Amino acid sequence: MYNDVTVRKVSKHERNISFVQENTPLVIEASIRSDAAFLEKFLSSHSNELLSDIATYGAVLLRGFKIDTVADFERQLRSISGFRCIKHIALAEPGRTLVDGTEFVFHTNTLIKTGGTRTFGGFHVENYHSPDVPRYVSFFCLKASTFGGETGLIDMTKVYSDLPAGLKRELESRAFITTSVPISAVMERFQMSEANLRRFCENVGLPIGERHGELSIRFFKPSVIEHPTTHERALAIDISNELARKGNFGRSRVFKADYTGLVWSLYRRSWRRIERQTKPTITSTEQPYSMDNAFVGEIFSEADCNLIEESMRRHFSVFSWKRGDILLIDNLKMAHGGMPGFGSRNLKLIMANRVHIPCTDTSGLYCASENSVETLGAEILKLLNKSQA
Repeated sequence: MYNDVTVRKVSKHERNISFVQENTPLVIEASIRSDAAFLEKFLSSHSNELLSDIATYGAVLLRGFKIDTVADFERQLRSISGFRCIKHIALAEPGRTLVDGTEFVFHTNTLIKTGGTRTFGGFHVENYHSPDVPRYVSFFCLKASTFGGETGLIDMTKVYSDLPAGLKRELESRAFITTSVPISAVMERFQMSEANLRRFCENVGLPIGERHGELSIRFFKPSVIEHPTTHERALAIDISNELARKGNFGRSRVFKADYTGLVWSLYRRSWRRIERQTKPTITSTEQPYSMDNAFVGEIFSEADCNLIEESMRRHFSVFSWKRGDILLIDNLKMAHGGMPGFGSRNLKLIMANRVHIPCTDTSGLYCASENSVETLGAEILKLLNKSQA
């Protein structure tokens, strides 16, 4: 299928943590040539095969190519036919800003340290708390951690397959709230009138409701996504946050055997000091409006939490970063999260192909389309430019 490159699995010496998912990510490695011009031409001429492999394996790792700058990274991804990079994200998380001099490359977060905490990062599907959910997420490694600092991957199609039939029916029967944002905050951020904001929300299907006497935009999401290519169903949630709602989040338990000994004991102590000084950004944890508008984590029993955590570990894959690596992830299939590590790590991010996922309190199952649509962030900017013209 591919010429002039090596296609292989990640080897054991490229993984510091034990794993079960041997086939993810698929590695495409430099062979005859490793220069950026070769990779750009390769990605352009093998776009269909590449996107097919991302869907099949959940992630593809481009390794051994001489990609030195964020400009190189951006140019490579823009060469992939059918890969439509995202620039404007509606209500992006704090710290998610564009890298200077680029059009589509984002910092992972400029406000908090990413790359793992002592609680093993936060496994999630990208932009679960935003209406602009990308089909593809790609990371570029400018600098790897001295030790550890991997990006963990979890096959959420297999996690969903492990769930009890009754829980699957409940998840597929209705959508769950993900975020509630006061309209006053949105009006201030975008300098919009209430009338224009209401009109915009009505046009794009964002419900507005009252919370404690204040009008808010309430984002609902289906929790189960049927993949447009493989037709597998995946649990598509911010899995770390939602398990934490029950106060029963035991990833330290399921990963404990991977992080024992003096080195990791010292690491955990250092992170306790960091966490006392800077608290990570936490997404909405407000109480639900009612059980009809609950967060998805509210319906998990203790047995469900334990089953999900064990399934996460069973369907977990990881690799050690090297400078110049590019990782392409299917966001409709895989959750990702930072693993613990020593030394600063520098990853940059590109998202692509916004998926039109309804944000209303309707079905909990959504059959995704291959077609990508414009982000609501871009739609808001159009509305603002039109009103200012």
